[in-house]
Amino acid sequence: MNKTYTVLLVDDDPDDQLLILLAFERISAQYNMQVAAHGRECLALLRTNRVLPDLILLDLNMPYVSGFELLHQLKLSTLYRPSLSLS
Repeated sequence: MNKTYTVLLVDDDPDDQLLILLAFERISAQYNMQVAAHGRECLALLRTNRVLPDLILLDLNMPYVSGFELLHQLKLSTLYRPSLSLS
């Protein structure tokens, strides 16, 4: 049985969201994709989820909380996950 990986995409641009979701869909069906439109939504999602993602794809330029600030907040908390920054 193959493992399913959970990836949280944090990006405020719907076009970028779609492009990344389609790319992961094309690569494999073994990814459970979640989307947050900005840093605040990401933090709320991580705090309420029972299962933390295996990877966070993080846009650096977002409203409310920048990707840099979000990454800093995650590193200071128990919510930190392996992350890949996008710009």
